[in-house]
Formats: sequence, structure tokens, C-alpha cells
Amino acid sequence: MIYLVLTLLGSCGISYGFKLASIKKTDQDYIVFFNYFTALLGMLIYCIFSEKMNVSSLKNGPMLILALVLMVFMFSNLAGNNSSTDKNGINSTTFFNRIGFLPCILLSAVIWKDLPNLYQILGMVILVGSLIFMLKDMKKVKGTNMLLLFSLTFTSGMVSLLNIVYGKYFSVKTEVLFLTAVFFMAAFLAVIVLFFKKKMPWRCGRDDFTVGLFIGISNIFTTLFMLKSYTVVSANIVAPTTAAGNMIFAAVIGKMVFKEEVNRNTIIALCMAIASVILVNV
Repeated sequence: MIYLVLTLLGSCGISYGFKLASIKKTDQDYIVFFNYFTALLGMLIYCIFSEKMNVSSLKNGPMLILALVLMVFMFSNLAGNNSSTDKNGINSTTFFNRIGFLPCILLSAVIWKDLPNLYQILGMVILVGSLIFMLKDMKKVKGTNMLLLFSLTFTSGMVSLLNIVYGKYFSVKTEVLFLTAVFFMAAFLAVIVLFFKKKMPWRCGRDDFTVGLFIGISNIFTTLFMLKSYTVVSANIVAPTTAAGNMIFAAVIGKMVFKEEVNRNTIIALCMAIASVILVNV
């Protein structure tokens, strides 16, 4: 259970970090770079002091392919999260991002024949209803922004699904090395983006560095402990519980700290989403 709590704290930290990035008008490219650079350094330090590290595992072709695919979806989700928080606010961004567990569960049912029970189906129906309520508050959102929000749902679901894939087909002993490879690829891609846009890391602003550092540390907690959670707790518990906790956190922080408007439809949507999570876990 401690792994699940740490996953939730990290996930909430990422949402908070992106809101800070939006307020401080930071550069998205620098934020993404320092996030993954920090995460990579953190995992390398973890590897150095880990007695279970097995470098020979890097020769595992299928594991590296999985790491590459996971990196692509993580990178896309992170960049989209940053952009959407600025355009749509923390509540809507977190909501659409965290309901990614729904396509994750559906794909799990198709791939591994892990069919949902009656309560889980009811929970998914309620979740669709909560999404409808959320959409009522977004009548003025441009079509391109809506596409961005739904892309967050997809990429978030794929990240969760690929974590499950790792848990089912690969060893717990190589999870740290696996995530180190993921963060290395992501940091490398972030460097390519910076140089392509002729931006040098040492020319970043102070806020770019500090917020990116904060998000990177939160990313370590989320990614590492989510992967560990899947080894001790059912996937049907990890993803929905993280989603519900993050939605509540986003709503409270958005209202109390950032003074975002939370109207009746938003409250109903959040309550229905939480109810759906409870049913999915029955």
C-alpha cells in the first residue's frame, strides 16, 4: 500500500508542477528536458546503490522495445499535460488525463481476457456520465483543445497498459534498469528537441529549471512506485485509485491555491468519477 501512496503523491506533484509552469510562463521545452534529465539522474543514482542491478539485462531486445514505446507515450503525455494545463486549467487537464485508466481496463480485457464484472461495468458507465458533465463546462473550448484533452486520455491509458505489460512479462529485478532506459531515451529526445529549436539548456530561466526539477522528482515517484505497485496490488486498484486521488487534489488545489472556478457541473463530474472508481474496485 505504501507504493500506491507514493505513486499518488508523485502524480499530484506532477499536476501541481504543471500548474506552476503555466502561472510562471515557463518554457515547455525546458520543462520537459529538466524533468527527464532529473528523472534520469535520480534513476542512475538508484541503480548505483541498488544491489539488484543487472546491466546484462540491457541486452534484452523485447524489454528495450517496450521501454522505447513507453517513452514515446510518456513523452507525448507529458508535453500534452503541460500544454493543456496552460490552455484548459488544472481540473479539466487532470480529469481527462486520469480517466485514461478506462481504455487501459478495456484493452486489458481484450488482450488478457480480464473481463470486468458487473460493478466495474456500472462504474465505467458512470464515468462516461461524469465526462458528459465535464463537457458541459467546456462549451467555449476550441476543437483543437478538445482533441488535446482526449489525447491525454489515450496516452495516459497506454502508459498504464504498458506498465502492466512489463509486470506480466518481465522480472521485478530489472524494473529499475528498465525505467532508467526509459528516462535515458526521453532525456535524449528532449535534448534533440532543444537543439532543433536552437535552445541551450544553460540559457533557461530559473523557473524553467526549478519547476522542471520538481516535476522530474515527482515523475520518479510516479513511474517507479506505480511499476512497483503493479507487483503487489491489482492493476484495477492502482490506476483508478491514483486517478481519483489526483482528481480530488487537482480540484482542491485549483480552487484554494490557484482560484480556479469550480461550478456545479464540475463538482458533479468529480463525484461521479470517484463513485465510478469505487465501483471499479469492488
